[in-house]
Amino acid sequence: MKRASTRSTGSGAGRRLAVSTDCPTCGAPLDFSEGSNAIRCMHCRSNLLVTGRRQILSYAIAPRASEQKARVAVQRLAADRGASISAPALFFVPFYRVTGHEFSWRRPAPKLKMIRPLSESTGDTSRELEWGGWGRSPGTTLGELLLDAGLALFERLTRVKERRGDREIERARSAPLPIQQRPDLTPAGPEPLEFGHRHIEKNFAAGDGEGLGVYSLGVRSAVLKLELFDAGKLAKSGTLIPVGLDAGTALERGLLGGDELVVSSQTAGVVVSLIYFPFWIGRIEEKGRTRSVAIDGVTGGVAAPNVTGSLFDNPAPTASTQIATVAGFRPLVCPNCGWDLPVNADDVIFFCGSCFRAWEIDGKELRAIAHQIASVKDRPDVAPEDLYLPFWIVESVLGEDRRRVFVPAFRYRQLRHLQMLGSRLSHMQPELGSIREPLSTVHGAHYDEADGLAIARFLHAGLVRSKGQTAASEVSNPRLVWIPFARRGNFLFDPFLGSNLFANLLH
Repeated sequence: MKRASTRSTGSGAGRRLAVSTDCPTCGAPLDFSEGSNAIRCMHCRSNLLVTGRRQILSYAIAPRASEQKARVAVQRLAADRGASISAPALFFVPFYRVTGHEFSWRRPAPKLKMIRPLSESTGDTSRELEWGGWGRSPGTTLGELLLDAGLALFERLTRVKERRGDREIERARSAPLPIQQRPDLTPAGPEPLEFGHRHIEKNFAAGDGEGLGVYSLGVRSAVLKLELFDAGKLAKSGTLIPVGLDAGTALERGLLGGDELVVSSQTAGVVVSLIYFPFWIGRIEEKGRTRSVAIDGVTGGVAAPNVTGSLFDNPAPTASTQIATVAGFRPLVCPNCGWDLPVNADDVIFFCGSCFRAWEIDGKELRAIAHQIASVKDRPDVAPEDLYLPFWIVESVLGEDRRRVFVPAFRYRQLRHLQMLGSRLSHMQPELGSIREPLSTVHGAHYDEADGLAIARFLHAGLVRSKGQTAASEVSNPRLVWIPFARRGNFLFDPFLGSNLFANLLH
C-alpha cells in the first residue's frame, strides 16, 4: 500500500449555512453556524447547548421577494400581454440537506501522458521543434507548430514555478506529520492504495419529485439564512408542502457518490437537515390554456417556467413534524457539578474541568460517558501548556489479526493527518497508563462512538489489506481515552512517535 496521498475526491472544507434565532436567556439576536453543538450568546455571555444532535433538524427560509415582485416576474413570462395573471400564492417546499465526510481507500488514478513529449537530449528548443527564428520547417503544419510551441512554453513556465516554489515545498515537507523517524506501516502489497477523502454536501427535494421541477437548493451559503422551523408561523404566510421522501432513503441518497477507484470507505460526521424553501406559484391564462410558474421566494427570479402536476393545487396536510425535530437550547453546564463546560461548536463530547467527567450529547440531554485519562510511561511529565487530545480505542478482529485501533476523536482540518496518526499508533500498539485527574487542558471530542467505530473499520482495513485480506473486520468495545500531547509553539507532539500537529488546525 502506498503512503497516504493528499488526494481529495470532494470539495474540501465544505460550506455551512447560517442559522438566525433569538437567545432563550436574554432575547437578543443569536446567529450560529449550521451543525453547531455549542454556542455562546455575545450579548449575555450565556453558554448554550444546541439539542437535537443525530436527529433530523428542520429549518425554514423566510421569503425576501414580495408578492408584487413575484407577480411582475410571472407577467414577464406571458407571451400575450392580454393574458390573465392570477395572484401568486406562497408555498414552502421541503428539501433534504446531507453533510459529512467520507474516508476511503482508493486505487491510484492513472497518470496523464503528454501526446508529444519534448526530447530532453538537448536544450535547443528550436531544434527540437524543427523550426528556427520565426520560420518553420517544411512538412510542419500550423496546428503542430502551435501545439509544440505550447508544450515548450508550458515546460519552461513549470520549471520557473518549481524553482520559485523550492522554499515552500521544503517548508511543507518539514511541517506536516510525521517529522521524525517512524515505522512504515504500509508495506508493499498485492494492490497499492491511496488515502482519499470526500466532503459530502447534497441538497435535494424531499417531495415526490413531480410538479415543481426544482431538485436542489444549489449552494448559496452567502444568501441563505436559516430560521428554526415554526409550522404555525409559516402557515400564516403560506402553505407547507408535505415531505414525500422518508429519512432512510434520503440518507442513502445523500451518501451516494465517489468513483470507481474507491475500494472501501466509511462515513463520519453525517448531519441530515430538512429545509423549507419559499416559492411563489403564479398562474398564466392565455389562448385557452393555463400554466403555473414558480418564482424563487428569495431572489425573485424564475425557478421553473412551467410547473406540471397537481402538487400545488390541493396539497395534503404536512406530516413533516413527525420525521423532523426543531433544535432547542439549554444551559451548557455539567449535570453533575454545574460547572460551565467548554464552548466548542464542533464538539459532541465535553469534559468538565471541575469534576473530571465526560458528557456526550444525547438528544436533548447530556449523558455521562466512561473515559480514561492516559499517562505515558516514558514521558510522565506533563506541562501546564500541554493538551490532552481524545481518541477512541477500539478492539478489532479479522481472522487471526487482533489489535487495538487508535481513532483520533478530535476534529482537525487535515483529514490525511488524522489517518496517518491513527494508523501509526494502531501499528505501534503503545501501552497506556491511567491517572485520575488531567494535568493540563483537555480538548473535547468531535467524533462520537458510532463515528469512532466507522473510522476504526477504515483504519483497520488499511492495515490488513496489504496482507491480501478484504473481509470486513469486527470492531467492538470502544473506549474513550485522552492522551497528552506536548505543546511547543504552534505544534502539538504525540508522546510516542513525536509526530506533530498544527495547533491552529484544531477545531
